[in-house]
Amino acid sequence: GLRIGLVAARFERGVDPAVAATVREAVAQLEALGATVEAVRPQFTETAGVVHQLVMLPEAAQNHLQWLRDCPELYGADVRARLLAGVFLPGSAYVTGQKARRVAFDEARELFRRYDVLVQPEMPVVPPKIGQELVDLGGEQLAYRLALLPFNSPWSLIGLPALSVPAGFVGGLPVGMAVV
Repeated sequence: GLRIGLVAARFERGVDPAVAATVREAVAQLEALGATVEAVRPQFTETAGVVHQLVMLPEAAQNHLQWLRDCPELYGADVRARLLAGVFLPGSAYVTGQKARRVAFDEARELFRRYDVLVQPEMPVVPPKIGQELVDLGGEQLAYRLALLPFNSPWSLIGLPALSVPAGFVGGLPVGMAVV
């Protein structure tokens, strides 16, 4: 009787087809056990990465400001760059981000009136090797952390937990199914 909303876009683009197929197989097992599964296309998931950055970067910068001033060398270049971006974002960007966050939250609340959980691949690719910074998605080289944004940002943005459940393997590496 579990009602599952399948976040369709996370199975269609920006994801390794083998990862998507593995998670679809796991969802099919749930369906065979009596769950109902319907594709959903939440609008907020398309913009959540940007909105999340508008909110998170200024908040993170504020929390790290003193250390960033006193000992910036203790931060990795990528983290330091994101914190500095948060310092220089105008306050109006943060306010806009908070308004967009509310819209996303309201849309998610409506989804959870129809579904018990939402599911999608936890990550778009199998775990990278230690030190690997780029991943190949559809023939395009992409920074690993940027490839993750569409998969993780929507749930972080609106404060929903996502449980990663083992779904299988691709090339001997684990694949997770996010259950939100």
